Amino acid sequence: MSLIEKTRNGEMSGMIDEVAAVENVSGEYLRDRIADGTACIPWSLGHHLDKPCAIGKGLKIKVNANLGTSRDKCCIETELKN
Repeated sequence: MSLIEKTRNGEMSGMIDEVAAVENVSGEYLRDRIADGTACIPWSLGHHLDKPCAIGKGLKIKVNANLGTSRDKCCIETELKN
């Protein structure tokens, strides 16, 4: 059963409580956001997250930026100009 299915059944998991603490919200709030589809916890069996987090409504903002990391062209000055 997926996490969204569990939350829709009113079930909590240790992961939700852990991530809720990081996001500074209650486990119930996070469970409800996951259940209604306005938040998610990016997670995969094949990928370990050092810092589990949630993304969505009423949660902390996350920014993902990659500057100058292209294998073909790596020039931070050009990246910053664009």
